[in-house]
Amino acid sequence: MYEFIRGTIVERNPAHIVIEAGSIGYFINISLNTYSKFNQKTEGLLYLHQAVREDAHVFYGFADKSERELFRNLISVNGVGANTAIMMLSSLNPDEIAAAVTTEKRKQFILIKIMQSKKERFKNTLLDLAQSGKFIPGIYNYCDRWCERCTMSSKCLNYAHEQAMKEEATDPESNDISNEKFWESLSLSFQVTFELLEEDAKRFGIDLNNLPEVEIKKPEKRPVEILSKKYSTQMLKWLQANNEKLKEKAEQLLLIGNSEEPALKFADAWEVVQWYSVFISAKVHRSHFDLDERLAEPEDEYDLMSDNLGSAKIALIAIDRSVAALSAMYSVMPENEDDYLKFLSHLSQIKKLMLETFPDAMNFKRPGFDS
Repeated sequence: MYEFIRGTIVERNPAHIVIEAGSIGYFINISLNTYSKFNQKTEGLLYLHQAVREDAHVFYGFADKSERELFRNLISVNGVGANTAIMMLSSLNPDEIAAAVTTEKRKQFILIKIMQSKKERFKNTLLDLAQSGKFIPGIYNYCDRWCERCTMSSKCLNYAHEQAMKEEATDPESNDISNEKFWESLSLSFQVTFELLEEDAKRFGIDLNNLPEVEIKKPEKRPVEILSKKYSTQMLKWLQANNEKLKEKAEQLLLIGNSEEPALKFADAWEVVQWYSVFISAKVHRSHFDLDERLAEPEDEYDLMSDNLGSAKIALIAIDRSVAALSAMYSVMPENEDDYLKFLSHLSQIKKLMLETFPDAMNFKRPGFDS
């Protein structure tokens, strides 16, 4: 059992600290209370609690012994794990914690405070990362959200924040879209976003609760929006209906010849088509939504950095990638010729209509991606 660690602080954020001691870097989970005491230090000492699991040895660090003792009292309560205890230490004072551990209403009290603590931690982590100066502003606005394949993820605030939150969310259910905890996490994100908007509005003297009523006319969907939605719906159905056939083709390609390359290329093309199947429709709609807003406000400046052009550009990029991927799949699955030609025709029409509406889209400079 480790009692404490002393060393050089090489990394810190509201959720964890990395301390180098004896040429080894130790990843240590901390509370906001401990973070505030170490925020300006380059060296320090943390009192440790070690949690031994089947898949990992996890360290929790504390600025003083009293905080560690409170932590250990909390995890002795049935139903309170180490991560929950850390969240509580981030938002409660010692008297409140003692009350939570000893009263009959502790469960309800703990649940309320946990949500408050999660929101505060979410917000503080986001602000801390945003102020670090490590990221390219707005790089996430015009990307394809395929972070696993992105070469610029290290420069993206959204990606860094998502990863920081995943490190804290040890419960796999929080990443399962069919689970209530996933939607709880999404709700938390919206709450924090609205709070930040309110704070910014207040700085500019704007009361979001007392805005003039504005009649918003719902624009009719353009033919390109209808067509892109049709492509999305039909493609998803086709992928689902042909899932087994696509798997069989990938397996057949593995058995043919002495190389895995044809199978890997086919699998990659299949993944590309699947990823962009919904994305294209969403970005086509987004580009026209912003265009309608600008047309409704003619005094707004319209230039090559307008949002609708950025959304249109990434939609066009996704279309080109989908066309290339479908062509690659067609070359090894000619038996589905009619289906492939239909989808290629849809994409060609969507691209033509998008370029008619946004002829300057490809001149838009996406932060971080386009020089």
